[in-house]
Amino acid sequence: MPGLKVEKLITSESSSNRMPRARRRLTGLCLGAFFSSGVSAAEFPSEAAWFAEIPTLVTGTRLAQRPQDSPVSTTVIDREMIRASGALEIADLMRLVPGFQVSYVSGSWQAVTSHGLTNQDPRRLEVQVDGRSVYMPLSSTVDWQMLGVTLDDIERIEVVRGSDVPAYGSNALLGVINIITREPIADRGVSFAATAGSGDFGRAVLRYGGSAGALDHRLSLSYTESDGFDGVNDDVDVGAVSFRGSYQPTATDSFDIQLGYGTGARGLATDGSVTNPHRDWDATSHYQSIEWTRSLGPEEEISVHGYHNYYKAQDVHSLGLLSDILGVPPEWVPAILDGQPDQELIHAVYHGTAERYDLELQHLVRPGSNTRLVWGLGLRFDRLRAEWLLSRDDYIDDFGQRLFGNLEWRVSEDTVLNLGAMAENNEIAGFLFSPRIAANVRVAEGQALRASLTRSHRTFSLLETNFLYASRFEDGSALDYLIIADPDIEPEGLTTMELGYVADLAPLNLSLDVRLYWESLDDALGATREEDMLPVAWEDGTFLYGNFAEADTRGVDLQLSWRPDPRTLVALQYGYATSDGWVLRHRGGDAADDLSESVPRHTASLLLSRVFERDIQASAALYHVSDMCWLGNGDCLDEYTRLDLRLAKGFRWGRNSGEIAFLAHNLLDDYNEFVKTNLFESRYYLQARLDLD
Repeated sequence: MPGLKVEKLITSESSSNRMPRARRRLTGLCLGAFFSSGVSAAEFPSEAAWFAEIPTLVTGTRLAQRPQDSPVSTTVIDREMIRASGALEIADLMRLVPGFQVSYVSGSWQAVTSHGLTNQDPRRLEVQVDGRSVYMPLSSTVDWQMLGVTLDDIERIEVVRGSDVPAYGSNALLGVINIITREPIADRGVSFAATAGSGDFGRAVLRYGGSAGALDHRLSLSYTESDGFDGVNDDVDVGAVSFRGSYQPTATDSFDIQLGYGTGARGLATDGSVTNPHRDWDATSHYQSIEWTRSLGPEEEISVHGYHNYYKAQDVHSLGLLSDILGVPPEWVPAILDGQPDQELIHAVYHGTAERYDLELQHLVRPGSNTRLVWGLGLRFDRLRAEWLLSRDDYIDDFGQRLFGNLEWRVSEDTVLNLGAMAENNEIAGFLFSPRIAANVRVAEGQALRASLTRSHRTFSLLETNFLYASRFEDGSALDYLIIADPDIEPEGLTTMELGYVADLAPLNLSLDVRLYWESLDDALGATREEDMLPVAWEDGTFLYGNFAEADTRGVDLQLSWRPDPRTLVALQYGYATSDGWVLRHRGGDAADDLSESVPRHTASLLLSRVFERDIQASAALYHVSDMCWLGNGDCLDEYTRLDLRLAKGFRWGRNSGEIAFLAHNLLDDYNEFVKTNLFESRYYLQARLDLD
């Protein structure tokens, strides 16, 4: 098959470090021709099965490497796995990653973390879409509903399991989720997909792909609505549009252009109390990204990538008059609150505007016959305005610079050494240096052992270092401070040591990755309880954010992928972890709360998929998480086991094609997500997709 030969040529070890866009365009053309040729999935192997002989990873070091040469363990979730999983949200796909936990804080907000130790806003994972970071300075986390990409747009997701700060900077303290979308040339014509089911869930996606001269482009529009969990105010009503264009004016130059806009309202899942009433909050986001790539030869490439992210959330609401809240006559209020007249109390949580501007240059080169090098430098400007969270109405900002590099040195035929480092400098933390050293030794054909040592740092975000969050009167004065930041806060540190075994057993069509690790987190962000900042105890004390926590986590991650034949997939993921951690109850005190229960002992998933005759596909996904305690507003929850099923039938209609699918989520016992009021019951959905040539 010509497409297979081209892909082997481009991704072979003797070719360039990262596939240039000019060559990727040619590959996409071959793939697009195949997938539009009318061949059903039951007749030929999937795209992932074709390339199983020559797996390459690009995320861990920014160099295209075989798993046996990579210094980090990486999970790849390809299109076949995405479809077989039956997932409706991108966040749910992370359940297929060893040691990862996914929880629905509400029906409209997902939390994704590695090895627990987090609240509703996980902070230590870098999430990227085609090299654009989607980490938000406003909430110091990721809004998975506003990524600007649909499931059908994704080619694959590479998840680095372990610290990757030496390659991507502070946000990647515990790993990287790299979402790689499809080249526009692979999607031709018009495609429409719709999903409907339990919880009044509905989603419609319209996509068009075409070409205009040297510009290949794809336009995607999506709309999602849902009522979320029963009895919880967490509805979703979100729409988005995205554009990706690939422009190749010459044989050596290419441009990747991406634009997106999303907006919508979501219910804020609360207890409905006076201080936290049921309400909706609105969010709007948009982004612009352009990357220029020039191939300087078969072993050298340079690229420049610039992007801008904008995110605005609106959540300001009145709690009512003080006299009504306190249950006293209006004339009593001044006596109770030191002369404060009776007026409305204003509250805001998800409210503010955040922007990020980022510019990065990257250079891939082969300095010698046995070495490959990627290096680069970048500039980043973040700014944040959040009147209630920061107790100021102007913008605060941070300007940072970074210099990074990774050298792959093939010491001998069987030994590969990776040396990587990231040097960062910003106005929040000053200068930070995060190095990594790793050695991979081949012990047999397709099998290698890996040992690595990494020291990483995470700069706290603008929000985390400037928190001054209060309940305020309508005249702007504060009633009580709820969260404040320690002015002496220092960056988090993480030391990671790991041993790994990687095997690609081609005769058995089986791959295996085992990782034994020890992670020591120091100067970690912790929230202690302080005395109220003002006389009135509106809340149960004030949270102080600072370096009040530490944790040591040890464990093993395992992933196995087996394809006994081109129509069958078996993927097993398992994580075992134990942790010793604590967070101070009060600054300067000795009393501490145990964090060990916030790390689940066992996390496992099993994905089975089979393509039958007549283009029928059936799959099952089994997930298990042992009991754990979510921090922050979360609860301690019992273990759960969840079973999802998917049954799909493809069809042809002239030159057009499509698919109808039935999804069943959680066919076993009901379980809780994040808090005990979020009851995840059995859910059922119908999907339909039509691709017009």
